[in-house]
Amino acid sequence: MSLARALPFICCLISSVLGQWLEATVQVDTGPSALLYVPEGQKVYCANQLVGTVSVIDAQANQLLSTVRVGVEPCCLAWNPIGNKVYAGNFSDNTVSVIDAALDSVVATVPVASGPRALCHNHADNKVYSAGWLTDTVTIIDGAGDTVLRNLRVRSGPLDLLYNPVGDKVYCADNDTRFVSVIGGATDSLLVDVQTRLSPTALCRDTTRDLLYVSNYDANRVSVIRCDEDTLLVAIAVNDLPTALAWNPVNDLVFCAGENNDSVTIIDCNLRVVERVVPVGSSPGMLLWNGLNNKVYCLNYLGDNVSVLDGATGDSIATLPVGHRPAACCWDPVDNRVFVANSGGSTITVLRDSGGVGLEARESATSGSDEPATLVGGMVFLREAEGLGSQAAGLLDVSGRKVLELHSGPNDVRHLAPGVYFILNRARTAMPEFFKVTVVR
Repeated sequence: MSLARALPFICCLISSVLGQWLEATVQVDTGPSALLYVPEGQKVYCANQLVGTVSVIDAQANQLLSTVRVGVEPCCLAWNPIGNKVYAGNFSDNTVSVIDAALDSVVATVPVASGPRALCHNHADNKVYSAGWLTDTVTIIDGAGDTVLRNLRVRSGPLDLLYNPVGDKVYCADNDTRFVSVIGGATDSLLVDVQTRLSPTALCRDTTRDLLYVSNYDANRVSVIRCDEDTLLVAIAVNDLPTALAWNPVNDLVFCAGENNDSVTIIDCNLRVVERVVPVGSSPGMLLWNGLNNKVYCLNYLGDNVSVLDGATGDSIATLPVGHRPAACCWDPVDNRVFVANSGGSTITVLRDSGGVGLEARESATSGSDEPATLVGGMVFLREAEGLGSQAAGLLDVSGRKVLELHSGPNDVRHLAPGVYFILNRARTAMPEFFKVTVVR
């Protein structure tokens, strides 16, 4: 490794656009409708509903690894980390295909209640739950042996499932009713039906307060359930036809997508009131919170784009064109990528957020005596006399993403990949300065 002798100064202007871009497009089979990120092996699984396959994608390389044949119309996915298995719910042949995530091959096919629409895993008891939408039944599967433990009758039209480790319970949104069914994880029995508002559709949980948020599609409400008592706490009026929900624990907010008026309602979780309504694209249908840089991704199904919102304020950061009919997404936190399934075609759009700033730069050469840093044995030494104190400097990659916080004195950079980096000086001048560093092997 060597430090370039001529270190350019780069005067920068901070752009209002924060580094989202289209990184890749991955070809899969027709009708991708569900996505699942599996950290074991850093892979993304994509259920292709129209052709009965699951595509396996290398999330690091953005490349298709294999295609697994499953049942008819796979439309939902879940991961069992205990056995490192992926479960695919096949809507039209009433089965769940079990995929060994190490081998990416089907190792079992489990018969379940008709029309599986949602899956979830109970890690305390190692069970998988399948919501049988057509028969008003939740099938409970043993996660070790992949055999059916019980078919449990619930209310009408089970559409979404959520496991709550506090109390070891599974919540089921019964979409054709006003109820959310609560299932005991250890007992496999129905504990209670909580009455909310009409058409419970999506579920998310505030883990800080142990509260369950329920979007009520036909009531234009979000119901809030106390999970310790399994009672309705409040129903909040929101946007028209609320579909998806996402909880932001950093700012204590719940985001709710309104399908019919192209907006996202932001709910203050402390006060449980609407804080703001923000416009997005046409027919928003899914939300995802990115915890690395506190942004919310909103998939606009009829707009063929994704709205990126500031997680703290809800302000629009960018509108990103993707493929036809974006219907599902997942997030890879390792490389900070968002994968978007375009259900109207056969592609996955890969978006990457650098988390940095846009730069408009000009360079001016500096002499060796002005160098703020030197390189010795894989260490970058910063000179405090140059104004690069312990709270003043960071090392950015070429995309603007901070890869290392720097301090005065030695900084170990031997773990970094070869390439061009920039030392950001935040303290010496009012306008931030950048110093170029080239890491070589």
